[in-house]
Amino acid sequence: MNVAFLKKTARYFPPPQFLMRPSAGVDISDRSVKVLALKPTATGYEVDFFGERLIEKGVVVEGKIEKPDALVKVLRTLKHAYKLDTVRVSLPEEHAFLFETHVVAGGGKEDMRAAVEFQIQEHIPIDLQDLIFDFDVTKSMSAERIEISVTAFQKTLVHSYLDVFFKAGFSVLSLEIEAQAIARAAVSPQNSDTNFIIDFGRERSGIAITRGNVPVLTTTIAVGGSALSTAVMKHFKVDEREAEKIKNEQGFLRAKGSEELYESLMSTISALKDEVGKHINYWQARERDRGSGAGMIDAILLVGGNGNLKGLPEYLSASLRVPVRRANIWQNVTSFDNYIPPINKEHSLGYATAVGLALSSE
Repeated sequence: MNVAFLKKTARYFPPPQFLMRPSAGVDISDRSVKVLALKPTATGYEVDFFGERLIEKGVVVEGKIEKPDALVKVLRTLKHAYKLDTVRVSLPEEHAFLFETHVVAGGGKEDMRAAVEFQIQEHIPIDLQDLIFDFDVTKSMSAERIEISVTAFQKTLVHSYLDVFFKAGFSVLSLEIEAQAIARAAVSPQNSDTNFIIDFGRERSGIAITRGNVPVLTTTIAVGGSALSTAVMKHFKVDEREAEKIKNEQGFLRAKGSEELYESLMSTISALKDEVGKHINYWQARERDRGSGAGMIDAILLVGGNGNLKGLPEYLSASLRVPVRRANIWQNVTSFDNYIPPINKEHSLGYATAVGLALSSE
């Protein structure tokens, strides 16, 4: 959802000259707010600043802002700490409507939007007047038709996010679904593969299938890494910070004396694998029915803080028979030959959404 779309809500926008100022990506989850800004250099981008603030349980629940005043306070601390004015913000996948459709080739943006408006009620059981939507072209089907991916949200949810940022003193340049931002960071613009992205978070996991770097299917599953941390904390009698270190170094590799821990970790990892497998099977069957062999899953990319779990790529790859790797979220930012970002490898996966938002230029 780009600047042109957001300008419809004029009261949220400053004078046009502000649109040229650097902006930061802000990623809101149920338990934290992450922020990251990039600055251009002669060889790409560098990280200008980054940070995270934890939020109390119950402030944001499954992507819905339940305690707006509490969230405003957190956002104000970020504004003052980093002297922020303009931001690009992610919206929760749980509440997104995403579908693919075809439109006539050769028309302009407004013609395509009109075609989507005509079709949208076939895919979303909500009145058009209560929706806000945007779309991306995924591929040309023929000289006459092109395929697009449409993302829509209910206006009430969009306005709830705009309201907290407005009250915290921000100008919002863009809003987009988390998967769109992650794909912008994790997938090269030249990549035309069909990718399956897993955002393995603390309380939930977002999954997305992309054509190149455009999401065409997204959903959220109730499998998060907090259960892994709890099991490690209980077994080793350590705090959460130390538990994260143990997860990344030892993972869920079976070791003598840790059979109980292994079983606890495996129950969560197995649940993640099963959910991912269901969606891969659905997608592959759909593509076969459509006669589109080119749409089969080429690779699984891991992001999110719990994507660092040692042994996870190997386990998923062996179980699902698809190549699995941790995403390089800096590939569209810079070359490591020129610049090493200040966020270490383990923590960087948790900033995938914020990096993708900061890369947005719309």
